[in-house]
Amino acid sequence: MGKEQRHKSPLTLEALDLIIANAAEHLAWAIQVAWHIPCRPGQYLYSLTFSQNMRWRRGGLRVFHSKVEKWVFVRCSDEFMKAMEERRRLHKSGHLTEYQDNPVADIATAFSNAAKRAGLKYAVCPYDIRHLWITTMLDKKVEISAIAHLAGTSPRMIIKNYDEPHSSETEKAAALLPKLGAAREAPLRLVRPVRAA
Repeated sequence: MGKEQRHKSPLTLEALDLIIANAAEHLAWAIQVAWHIPCRPGQYLYSLTFSQNMRWRRGGLRVFHSKVEKWVFVRCSDEFMKAMEERRRLHKSGHLTEYQDNPVADIATAFSNAAKRAGLKYAVCPYDIRHLWITTMLDKKVEISAIAHLAGTSPRMIIKNYDEPHSSETEKAAALLPKLGAAREAPLRLVRPVRAA
């Protein structure tokens, strides 16, 4: 099973908003789904259905992360759940994402084109949404084990590929470091060697 590679994505929340503003309606919704459900964007994400994956009473959905081979419950905001309920009434395919009554197969080309229309000067791909989600959760101080659980990866991979401490945290570490020798009654003094008579 392949390892998740370190990927320095330049995508920001502001840029993602610009892409959504320049996206067709079905693409804008697919981006929202990819943002709220931190699966690896691809065939599995677009195969999610309202009947099999949604857990309406619990306020989220179940997804299967193939790399770690486990099912995970992803809780969603009340606002997103209401939007999902509306989509359930509109979508004829029964899938969370669809285009012209058929499940969405891939958004890579459409996503790239919307980014160009938005005026982004760098290349982006749908996987950048997942990277942005992970780094945003780290910035919001969400526990690494929770991020790894929801994203279907390991805490070790999150630390290795994403976690970079803020300068304020490294300054805090330096300030909190206890001084050694505080238990001594007298300060440390230089011991001079005794000369032979």
